[in-house]
Amino acid sequence: MGSARLSARSRRRPWPGRTRARWSKPSSASTTGGSIARRRTRASSGCRPGAGRPGRATPMPLGAALLELLSGLSKALIPGSTAFLLVGLTIGVVLLLRGGRRRVTGRAWLTGLTVFYWVLSLPIVAEGLEAALGAGQRPLESAAQAAGSRHLVVLTGGGATLRGAGGSFDVMSHASIYRMLEAERLYHVLEAPTLIVSGGPAGVGADGNPESEAMKAQLVARGIPEERIWVEAQSPDTHEQAIRVAARLDQEGIESFVLVTSGSHMRRALGAFADQGLTPIPSAAPDGPKTEGLARLLPSAMALGRSEQAIREVLALAYYALRGWLG
Repeated sequence: MGSARLSARSRRRPWPGRTRARWSKPSSASTTGGSIARRRTRASSGCRPGAGRPGRATPMPLGAALLELLSGLSKALIPGSTAFLLVGLTIGVVLLLRGGRRRVTGRAWLTGLTVFYWVLSLPIVAEGLEAALGAGQRPLESAAQAAGSRHLVVLTGGGATLRGAGGSFDVMSHASIYRMLEAERLYHVLEAPTLIVSGGPAGVGADGNPESEAMKAQLVARGIPEERIWVEAQSPDTHEQAIRVAARLDQEGIESFVLVTSGSHMRRALGAFADQGLTPIPSAAPDGPKTEGLARLLPSAMALGRSEQAIREVLALAYYALRGWLG
């Protein structure tokens, strides 16, 4: 672990897509000293902010388009998801209906699909996948491990805005809740640092309220002063979170920070911030509750959802690597 590192530019980069006034800046916020190497200006390299380090080749338009298509398909057909199951069942039924040798293939296909989903539904498998993704990631246990940092960056992990005739209600995902609880714990361990909560609109189609606003409301309700919380409310994904948070940190002259996200998500988050020239101090939140005893061998809908999310993270890591977004 080390201090967050940020490279210098000839001038402060403006907050992408937002005005400075839309941040609720804590009145008592302080910047923390520490070793830091400011980034070289990207304008001189011809790279757009967040596209990678100077000198890195940017993907060709066709290649980028193919990667975006691949990303869209992978998001829609994650193994373990309902969509993937329905497509698999459809293929199996079609093979059965064709008759002949295809009937045998269809039976084998449906048997394999059933076994596959049964395995993914086991808590021991879901937690094993999460443990593999988050290998080596631990929560900070003392202020000394934070190396003097006085800022926490918390990445949201999904949510939804429920709307009805009487108004709307923001719901955080389990991942967001665990990250919020870890941020609250660190707030007391580090003796009231500034929190930077990052996350854009929740829900499919980004039609919900910002996830970061929902987390801020819960943190305030749990006793953290509102003036100690900044909100970045536009980022749709981890890559954009790293770009926007890095710009804000540079704008404020913040030199070190602790990064809070789920253990299984930490590798990708650290890579995204490394692509911005930063080395955060990680503090991993739990991915979910631990299952004990024989219950670990009994299938459950929660375990299936956690397995699906772990597979989604593996695919996202591969996609970020192909795009050159992992530093």
